Formats: sequence, structure tokens, C-alpha cells
Amino acid sequence: MPGAKDDVARVFYLRHTPSVQEFQEVAVLIWSISDMGRLFTYNAPRAVAVRGASSQVALARWLVHELGTVDPQRSVSAD
Repeated sequence: MPGAKDDVARVFYLRHTPSVQEFQEVAVLIWSISDMGRLFTYNAPRAVAVRGASSQVALARWLVHELGTVDPQRSVSAD
């Protein structure tokens, strides 16, 4: 969707979160700090899908990496 303000989507796999509660807490932290309009979680594979402006998605990516919860082998871009 060229020209849209939420034109970037990305999926992060937070496989290093030991519990669903910790996974959800990290997702809420990413959502609130990045002011992400759309964030969806899937507990079983510990997946977080985000959609927003490129700056929001970049901040979400940075947060995931800084929190040390990303498995770099599974983090994929969907843009």
C-alpha cells in the first residue's frame, strides 16, 4: 500500500520468552512504547506481528533486539 502511513509489516518470533505471560508482557511493552497501531500475538510459536509506519516498526525491531528475546534465525520480514 504505497503512500499509506502504516505500510510496513513484520513478524518477530520471541522464542526466548520462557512463559506466555512474559511473552505477552514483552508484546505489550513493544506496542505501548512504539505507539504501534496494529500488533497481534500468537502464543504457541511466540510470534508477534506488527504493522505500522517504518519508524514504528524500526523501533519495535530495536526493542525486540534490546530485550534479548529475538531468535535471529526466525525473525522474518513481511514487507
